[in-house]
Amino acid sequence: MASFGAFAASGVVAPAHDAVAQSIENVEIFGKLGVSYDDFDASQAASADAGYNLDDKGIDYKRNTEIGLKTTADLSHDLQASAVVVGNFNNADEDFRLDKVEVGVKHELTAIHFGKIDDRYDQATSQFDQFSEVFNGTDFERYNATGKVDGIAVSSSPFAGLGVAVQLGDAESGDLGDDVALTATYHFSGIDLAGAYRSVDKSVEAGAVQDAEAYKLGAGYAFEGFYAGLVYESAENFDKSELETLGLSASYKFDALTVKAGYLTDEYKGVDRRKFDTDTLRFAAQYDLQENVELNAGYAKIDRDVAALDEDLFTAGMIVRF
Repeated sequence: MASFGAFAASGVVAPAHDAVAQSIENVEIFGKLGVSYDDFDASQAASADAGYNLDDKGIDYKRNTEIGLKTTADLSHDLQASAVVVGNFNNADEDFRLDKVEVGVKHELTAIHFGKIDDRYDQATSQFDQFSEVFNGTDFERYNATGKVDGIAVSSSPFAGLGVAVQLGDAESGDLGDDVALTATYHFSGIDLAGAYRSVDKSVEAGAVQDAEAYKLGAGYAFEGFYAGLVYESAENFDKSELETLGLSASYKFDALTVKAGYLTDEYKGVDRRKFDTDTLRFAAQYDLQENVELNAGYAKIDRDVAALDEDLFTAGMIVRF
């Protein structure tokens, strides 16, 4: 202490550690632990070619488990910086990997985020598909799923209730801007509206470029514990096959219990212009033991008219958030 006093008295300013201390104290650890029992069955009607029946059941502790770190820092000119890192098992090999690395700067009306970020195109309509993590990481997740994009997103809220965003991605193997997404959301008097558009270019052999595009519209309405959502999407793939989807879902919350039901119909048009349909039914229930602890159960079924292929999933589990 005497040495420090002499050092200060000499007129030399001691190094300040306030910024470092503030940063360390401002780091927040968050995540979730989820364990479920899953009973999956996929079957194809026997034909002149072949038939199969796949039965996979057991405990799954990966698809609803993740951990992350986040922090914020106040900057000059009324700016705020943020950083988020999330790791989970959401990959084909089910290995623990970084799924999200996003940093950003936010002003009162506008924000910019970049890195490996949440796909704004997916986020635009996720609230209209209300099954949360019940079917996370499965073929039955659908519009609850939010992918990741390597790129930049600029978002703004010009006035209350309205949000718009522009996202520039690299289409996984291209240049920044090869994947462009535009989104808009609006909320008023219990009504939610959303629209999104995406255009993707990718290079192929001999310098040629293939393109794909999609757009979707969503709407939802909330009234005294009841919520209904609708999503319509039309997409043209790189091979010029087409997909049209109409999804309906509804939920009702009574005290700690929420029951959910949903139906989606997909119409595929192949490169040979042949059409086939897929129907998906989902039912689920969620019981909140506490604000951060839930029990859930769900049943989902996919019927395809191609090769009479059906898939069923029954799942039940528990998720703890922290």
